[in-house]
Amino acid sequence: MHATLVNYTPNPELTVVAAARSSASQSTIEELWHKLGPYQVDNLLKQLLDSGHPSPFEHGSFTFT
Repeated sequence: MHATLVNYTPNPELTVVAAARSSASQSTIEELWHKLGPYQVDNLLKQLLDSGHPSPFEHGSFTFT
């Protein structure tokens, strides 16, 4: 079987975290992207996984054919 990557979300980790934060923030997505550092992104990803809150992960996507 051969798969080809057709499209993807650039910076999927940051996209997931910004989406999760946007629901409880007055900041725009663009502002959140600039505010969140690598340590914060890693911590929030872990918190989302540990808490059983997977819906923000749907914002990152990869399309293969």
